[in-house]
Amino acid sequence: METLHDQEKSHAAENLEKLMANVDETAKKLLADRSKANLKAYREAVRNFMKEAVGGSYRMKGERRWDRRGNTRILYLIERVNQNLEEVAAMVLQEQADAIAVMAKLDEIRGLLIDLYY
Repeated sequence: METLHDQEKSHAAENLEKLMANVDETAKKLLADRSKANLKAYREAVRNFMKEAVGGSYRMKGERRWDRRGNTRILYLIERVNQNLEEVAAMVLQEQADAIAVMAKLDEIRGLLIDLYY
């Protein structure tokens, strides 16, 4: 029999997998059609994932990891994700960025999101 904590952890993992699948799906749409609507949907999907991952990490783990500057690791990753989101937004709004550059940024964001939770 699973304890309440194990059930919570399992539910959180399932929810994060769904949110990551949504991030992946919206990233594919953004690559296919670099429109403002798809950019907005992608940013919202990333925001939802980050909200769940960060909230869950504090509840489940109850620990913070500090970097060399005395900042928590989670906050540092969030800052990097936000910076990359801004760069993707600039690429999409300029309408001149090639698909490979946009794809590279989306992959970098995905990697940061995975690092954030796992």
